[in-house]
Amino acid sequence: MTGEIVRLPSAGARLWALRGLLLLGSVIATLGLAECSLRLTPEVAWHEQIEKQVVHGQVPSVYIGDRRFKLRATLNPIVDFDSGAYRILFLGDSFTYGSGLEDAETAFPARVTKRLQEFDANVLGRRFEYFNGGIPGSLTGRWVQLIQLVEEDFDPDLVVTVFSLRDGTRGLGYRGKLREYRETMARLQRDSFIFSYSRLFRELAQKKMQRRVSRDYLAEMEEAYLGDSAATAEWRKAQKNLLLLRDLARAQGSDFVLVIFPVLYGLQGDYPLAGVVAEIEGFARSNDIAVFSLLPDFQGKNEEELWVSTTDQHPNERAHGIAAQAIAEFLSSRSAYP
Repeated sequence: MTGEIVRLPSAGARLWALRGLLLLGSVIATLGLAECSLRLTPEVAWHEQIEKQVVHGQVPSVYIGDRRFKLRATLNPIVDFDSGAYRILFLGDSFTYGSGLEDAETAFPARVTKRLQEFDANVLGRRFEYFNGGIPGSLTGRWVQLIQLVEEDFDPDLVVTVFSLRDGTRGLGYRGKLREYRETMARLQRDSFIFSYSRLFRELAQKKMQRRVSRDYLAEMEEAYLGDSAATAEWRKAQKNLLLLRDLARAQGSDFVLVIFPVLYGLQGDYPLAGVVAEIEGFARSNDIAVFSLLPDFQGKNEEELWVSTTDQHPNERAHGIAAQAIAEFLSSRSAYP
């Protein structure tokens, strides 16, 4: 006997150890329950969902003059130019087209026109007509081609060009990065035991990947407007085309308005692309273009409630309604609006 005293754990220490074991058991049980629940649901990889969405959303083309455009409908030339109708030509990309919406009447060009009709009904009683010139996947050069073909037959009183933040960029989008992330997932499937056998781990990896895609996408978009001369080449081209659209509209006696449609992401905090919106607004104001940003009308809202789906961030019917109301109020309040 050495005479050393063996100290047993105190009651407090034993209590903390028991609490730790209970907490560990609770965490393990929760993870196990989550794993089992996920295994009961169908599993479709996130990047595969996006690819299927893109294929499903392909748009047929129609002829305008001798050229083909991806449009909601072909243009029926105006027969009676003296009818007194107020005609609005909307130009833009897939946001204006209403990608993801089955009914053209739920897209904001139709709803803006309807709202203006309601505003005007008790004043002059005019009839309003519109043409949706939104072209999915297009950039500003395509809009110039379209306005040159439709102005004579449609004779718009107002040209509303709706500029989403993608329109000053080239080659920027989720699809461009899917190959890289698909290869990352395939490598994890091949080399990682836990990735291969744990549905929960795969879900967490997918979420991490989605955040990475969004972060990279926003950073590249900001660079396309605020970066060096190489990065901003498409934005400079877009500026020239917007000035050309302004001049073509005014030469035909049409009023011209630029509407900025923000990316519907990060709306509940400091908007990550506020600098890009300010850049576009500054360009418009310095070149005598009436400009209206939809960002204030969307800020503070839950962006996921404004998307067509979790894998398609085009504005849904609710978002189109918000845009339509704001654009109609802006147009009806302008002094230049007849």
